[in-house]
Amino acid sequence: MSTNSQLQSVIEKLTSVDSRLQTIAAQGGYVHTQDTAARTWIVIHNLGRSPGVFAMDDSGNIIEFDNRSDPNSSTAVLNFSSAVAGKATCS
Repeated sequence: MSTNSQLQSVIEKLTSVDSRLQTIAAQGGYVHTQDTAARTWIVIHNLGRSPGVFAMDDSGNIIEFDNRSDPNSSTAVLNFSSAVAGKATCS
C-alpha cells in the first residue's frame, strides 16, 4: 500500500470515528478527551448514572481498560495497563 493510500485510509477512519463521537454526544452521551497519555483516566461525565463506557486511542482503535470504578454517579475512573491517550465515550 502506498503512503498516499495509507494516509487516505487513516483520514477516512478518523472521520468515521469523529462522526460516531458526535452522534454519541448528540444523543445525550459524553465524550471525554484524554490528551496526555496516562494509566488512569478520570472521566467526569455528569450523566447522573453509571453509563456504558468504551475507550479509543488517538488512532481510533478500541482499547480495553483493565478495570473501571464509578466513585459517584457523575464520574468513571478507567485504569489501563500502560499510559495511553485517546477518548472515552459514555452513553
